[in-house]
Amino acid sequence: MEKRKIPFGKQEIDDDMDKVSALKRKFKDISEIKVGDGWEYPFNYEQGMKELDEVLLKYIPFFEEER
Repeated sequence: MEKRKIPFGKQEIDDDMDKVSALKRKFKDISEIKVGDGWEYPFNYEQGMKELDEVLLKYIPFFEEER
């Protein structure tokens, strides 16, 4: 197995995993709120996905090189 330098520091990875865990909790803990005849969700999914993308997309080039 070839050794490669990981372009991310341990602290950066730990911080990113904390962000991912926090977003996971937000997604899991979403509850529906009855509004009139319909339902609303207090969490903005689009914003949550943007936040998740900000964390995870930076790792793609590193893992693509692994193939």
